[in-house]
Amino acid sequence: MNIGIKYCGGCNPHYDRTNVVNKIMGLFKDENIEYAKENNSYDIIIVINGCNRACSHHSLLKGKQKIFINSEEDYLEAVNLILKHKNLL
Repeated sequence: MNIGIKYCGGCNPHYDRTNVVNKIMGLFKDENIEYAKENNSYDIIIVINGCNRACSHHSLLKGKQKIFINSEEDYLEAVNLILKHKNLL
């Protein structure tokens, strides 16, 4: 599975965005997880916003599904989406 990660600009982060990404990468070591590139296509794109403003530019990123993490609590939604995509839920 190909997973693209897109960070916001980080102007006003309310949580440790890198920690959330590291937890996801730790759980899914067998998946291809990389910074999302506009010319690639992904199964899932995870957009990491530092706050609820959710201003990150992601419209040019191609993915079958996109999920938005706007707070630390949204982390579990991303994990569940990956598990569903892997048919483990």
